[in-house]
Amino acid sequence: MDGCKKIRAGLLTQMIDSVRVFEDRLEVEWKLLQENSLREYRLVIPTGQYFADARIIKKRKRESIPDILKKEPFFTNKELAERLDTPCSTVRRWVSDYKKKGILYFDRVGGKGQWRVRGYTRCL
Repeated sequence: MDGCKKIRAGLLTQMIDSVRVFEDRLEVEWKLLQENSLREYRLVIPTGQYFADARIIKKRKRESIPDILKKEPFFTNKELAERLDTPCSTVRRWVSDYKKKGILYFDRVGGKGQWRVRGYTRCL
């Protein structure tokens, strides 16, 4: 850490009065001197929105594939990867797993085809 960053970090720790962690949110409180008056600030960050566990996010993305392909049966793996904001190789592996389980199959018609979904009910 260079000197400038250390100074900023030190000033920041002096400004912050409290950081409280709750199950559903993170709260940060600090005071600033502005225009000759001390103003208090409080930032509340919902933990589910910003600090969700990566494994849960990945699981939700994976579980959404059959639902997406029901609505968009002509999607390619690349389009599905873009929709899920996930690498194409990961989407191919997830789709392959669903195909092995018999949930997804690709119905070829001529040079093209579409995805079909069999017997999948999403558990919420």
